[in-house]
Amino acid sequence: MPNLNKVLIMGHLGKDAETKTLPSGVALTTFSVATSDKWKDKAGLAQEKTEWHLVEVWGKGAEYAASLKKGMAVYVEGKISSDEWMDKEGHNRRTTKIKADRIQGLTPKAATDAGLSADDIPF
Repeated sequence: MPNLNKVLIMGHLGKDAETKTLPSGVALTTFSVATSDKWKDKAGLAQEKTEWHLVEVWGKGAEYAASLKKGMAVYVEGKISSDEWMDKEGHNRRTTKIKADRIQGLTPKAATDAGLSADDIPF
């Protein structure tokens, strides 16, 4: 049976994207995206749950992603990846993130202010 590791999300940035250049010269940009589900419970009251997704973008895409700002709506396509490590207290920890291979700004005014096209998909 074949395997597939693919994720698609649309949401809003929780803070400005952060970029760093590694010693190898490759750029890495990270940002968080909030997605929300809304529904009415049995009593008819509005409910909402927000999930936060850590996204990382490498190389050419990282340069584009560096211009993303808090509150902008984005579309992200990529795959799920996890890192495991041991913290200072000796506990095993795990971080799950999306390694993006496609992003698109969906907020036209914010994208224009950043000098981007809302249709710009750099990779």
